[in-house]
Amino acid sequence: ITMCQSSGYGKTRLAKEMSAHHVLVYICLRPSTATGWPGRSPRIADFILNSGYLHDAVTWKGFMQMLTAFLNCCDDCYFPNSSPS
Repeated sequence: ITMCQSSGYGKTRLAKEMSAHHVLVYICLRPSTATGWPGRSPRIADFILNSGYLHDAVTWKGFMQMLTAFLNCCDDCYFPNSSPS
């Protein structure tokens, strides 16, 4: 799930609640000069936004498919009863 919304709508709170039931990776891609909370996730934001090879749509799609599969496996291991049967 990707959440994009203005401040004050409860995105961080929702993410925290979801993390009690599913493996969650929280990444904030706000500009490095922004002062909002939570702050930018510097390493992953720089990797995603500044890595030239991820600007290729095919490479990006493969990266996202691998990440999704990995997170689904983690979710199954840590929360075995959360998946619908």
